[in-house]
Amino acid sequence: MEKGDTTGPVSAEYILKDPTVEFAVLETARGGILRSGLGFSRCDIAIITNIQEDHLGLSDIHTLDDLARVKSTVVKSVKKDGWAILNAEDEQCLKIANELSCNVAYFSMDENNPIVKQFSKEGKIVAVYEMDLLPSKKENGK
Repeated sequence: MEKGDTTGPVSAEYILKDPTVEFAVLETARGGILRSGLGFSRCDIAIITNIQEDHLGLSDIHTLDDLARVKSTVVKSVKKDGWAILNAEDEQCLKIANELSCNVAYFSMDENNPIVKQFSKEGKIVAVYEMDLLPSKKENGK
């Protein structure tokens, strides 16, 4: 194990070249993608958690559309039978979904999100965080 910023393609390649690694969960930073690519060519699952303004300003990435193009590189690397997991609350993620040729699932922190409700009715795969389903501390004897 090493400490440091290990979200770039060099770190991904380092891990993926190790013959003892059977699977890896990698964070892929936008800066690394812009500088050197992904560090892998295909993946089974990719997730985009959000596309927000706080990630603008690096290497001519000045708009959310620019940032979405960079982040979509990750989900566009998903194998045809793999899964892209996208934030149903993020407009840019919803746009990206239309460009993918793999399975797509969505998540939301809001069980009343109208997009999630619509997708569920359409038979799409969706997951929501439901606060009421978590046991309370009182129920756990704490």
